[in-house]
Amino acid sequence: MEKILKPYTIIPPHLYVKRSADRQLRDIISDMGRPGYVLVSRQMGKTNLLLNAKRELGNENDKFIYVDLSNTFDNEQSCFQNIIDLALETNEDSYFEASQKIIAGRKSLIEIPPHKQHTNELRILLKNTKGKLVIILDEIDALTKTQYSDKIFAQIRSVYFSRVNFPEFERLTYILSGVVEPSEIIKDPKISPFNIGEKIFLNDFSKEEFIDFVNRAKINLESEVLIERIFYWTNGNPRMTWDLCSEIENIQSNIKTKEQIDEIVKKLYLTAFDKPPIDNIREMVIADKSIRDAIVEIDYNKGCEVADNIKSKLYLAGIINYEENDIKIKNRIIKNSLNRAWLESVKEQEQGLLKIAIELLENEKYADAISCYEKYMTTNSFPDKETESFVYYHLGLALSKIFQYEKAIEFLSKSSFSISDYPKLFFKNKSITGLCYYYLGDFEKSIECFKFIIDKSVKDELYCRTLLNFGSACIKLKNVNYSEAAISIFNKLIVEENFDKSLVSEIVIDELKAISNYNLGLLYNTNKLVDSSFYFEKALETKIVEIKPIFYLNLINSKIELSNQLIEELIALIIANRLLPIDKDDPERPLLFNIDNFEEIIVIAFQNSNVNFEKILNYAKINVYSNKKTLEILYDFAIKCLNSNIWDTGVEFLKYSYSKFSQELILNETIYHYNTLRFLSYIIGEKENIKYSIEFLDCFQSKRHTSIDNMDFKIVIQTIIELSQNNEILLADKYLNLFYNLKSEVNNDYQINFILLKYLDFQIKKSVGYKNEAKSIAQEILFEIGNKKTKNINIDLFGEKGIENIKDDVFKYLNPSLNSFPKQSEKQFGRNDKIKVRYNDGRIVEDKFKKLEKDINGKLCSLI
Repeated sequence: MEKILKPYTIIPPHLYVKRSADRQLRDIISDMGRPGYVLVSRQMGKTNLLLNAKRELGNENDKFIYVDLSNTFDNEQSCFQNIIDLALETNEDSYFEASQKIIAGRKSLIEIPPHKQHTNELRILLKNTKGKLVIILDEIDALTKTQYSDKIFAQIRSVYFSRVNFPEFERLTYILSGVVEPSEIIKDPKISPFNIGEKIFLNDFSKEEFIDFVNRAKINLESEVLIERIFYWTNGNPRMTWDLCSEIENIQSNIKTKEQIDEIVKKLYLTAFDKPPIDNIREMVIADKSIRDAIVEIDYNKGCEVADNIKSKLYLAGIINYEENDIKIKNRIIKNSLNRAWLESVKEQEQGLLKIAIELLENEKYADAISCYEKYMTTNSFPDKETESFVYYHLGLALSKIFQYEKAIEFLSKSSFSISDYPKLFFKNKSITGLCYYYLGDFEKSIECFKFIIDKSVKDELYCRTLLNFGSACIKLKNVNYSEAAISIFNKLIVEENFDKSLVSEIVIDELKAISNYNLGLLYNTNKLVDSSFYFEKALETKIVEIKPIFYLNLINSKIELSNQLIEELIALIIANRLLPIDKDDPERPLLFNIDNFEEIIVIAFQNSNVNFEKILNYAKINVYSNKKTLEILYDFAIKCLNSNIWDTGVEFLKYSYSKFSQELILNETIYHYNTLRFLSYIIGEKENIKYSIEFLDCFQSKRHTSIDNMDFKIVIQTIIELSQNNEILLADKYLNLFYNLKSEVNNDYQINFILLKYLDFQIKKSVGYKNEAKSIAQEILFEIGNKKTKNINIDLFGEKGIENIKDDVFKYLNPSLNSFPKQSEKQFGRNDKIKVRYNDGRIVEDKFKKLEKDINGKLCSLI
């Protein structure tokens, strides 16, 4: 028996249960008076509510545009245009003329403000809409995190007040949905609040709605008591009801007692607490002390004393339903998962958050440390100024380590260590701030920070590293005076001047000298009068092996003639010292051996020597890519090279894979085998023999891993052409039929390519003398060309004038007495003028011009 309660993303109509929110939403759309605002917690069915309204209420006249705002844009113009583009793309037929005007307007009216352009585009849409236009904006809380959100919501607000001047806006309304209160939507207090929306609260199923769902899901338990037990636990929560009933559906014939349902609930929700929505609810409770305090009050039957703003938080966390009077936790599953013992453990953990955060920072778990600090600041006040400074400093340090430089500067600037009480932390703070400005490209501010340290601090290790950073920032300004200052700094560090050697360890001095030589090498790299390789060789004298690979890579680039020898030395260094690349750069030590360096070494080794490549590949398989098979590693490198425009090397990686693993490729064991053959066939199948294409198409026929696209069409087309040229007609016909049989599986965007396949079929039939079949195919081609939109034809497959050439060629074959497809008369006809035409199949038809115009333009017939 087929399972009914599958894990759907979009609930199908036969399982969708309407709630009061559905009726309220329908009324709002019917009235078109004010925007609707669906305010609800996660996993309560808000997206399905919106999509069901679109599904039920959308028709030929009324257009519903659903926009998911969770993928944000860089600015308001892109956001506005995305809304319009979705409307055009999902209603191509209705908005064809609107699309042309809008595209033209974007090109010609580029100077007008984004909100004005959006208003104009909405008016164009409305003029091409017979009925209502309803724009559904889902996940608006994601939008509120952008810099431009106020402008979007202010524009929506203005639409309703613009109805006075533009009556067409009376046919436009918005439905917004999210987990943020309307009062919090617009952040700028100078802008009027977004107070025009009508709230739609999406509460749990009522008892009647719950029974309706159970009947739709065909949950047939032996006793009504068992059905009641499901409601006892979920109290109609839609997500929990669905998941619990889905689990029961699997074993319902074996369920005899309430205790069995209790055990299922315990297994699903009350053991690991990691199943939605419990996992999300618990995270929100951990993050917000006011929610925890309110839960305790509710537990003591003091729900009526909870403030309205906290009620809203509880509702948006999914803990309560929206009710005006006394409140209670919405069901027993949630209440059990938020029990008193767990709340106490959260409190204890919170009190130790700072200690946990410091440990995470020391263990280089920067993202987790940031989360701890942010959680601490959300739910605690700083006990003193010193704690505040430490938290801001550590938070800024952690943010800099994960490259969030702007936020790092923001928090570092809040740390108020004094230069007298905490000199080391004061100067370290300045150093990190300077590095953040450096990586943001603000080199002048960076130099300002570094110079302050150089002028004020003792000449210790931080001072020395700051000298290096100062020199690096000077280089970036590309000013002669700054460049000379940088050269002077690097030379003095090399001869161990300008710092107190008693305050700097030997290993740090060694590193400073190596990096200074490296920087001089970079400075002189484009100067033919100075040999930059000299400085890279001096840098390699360091004892710190973790920074040697970057010196080798630069030396290889400056001494191409010695590349084989140098790459061999570099690989030997890596293997002998078991060097492992770091996943992410350290902003304070950017020359450490990282994954990008490692991948560059592999590519250079592959380009230069099979022996060296095999050595580093074997090392990589064991130590770096231990969870990947060799073919997967090679495929990944091929794609990286192709994406980086190292085309020839990418192709050679694919060929190498084929030569080493051809048998596995033929067996098509994984997607990497399949895709290697696919790319080989696509890239070089037409330049060399077609063995790759034949093997790929055979794999394609039996074990296809991807949806069919233009790449597959190009492979089969070039294969058929070459087979035809080699007079292998039967094999060519085999692959033609293979694709013909898959036509129903091909996306509409690629259906146009079947015209080219039919044209090849026509050429084959014509070449072997099958005249009747060739004629039939030619007629089909002309018919299909006339009935398909050809504006988006793939140029790679058809050529600039491919479709026209095909049309002319088959027409000549069908009409040998004519040299080319007949040109249409210059005469202008009125839409009701009577005309006479001859169709390509010989029929003569007389009718009004407006009825024959499409066929004339599609060249299915000609005027006579």
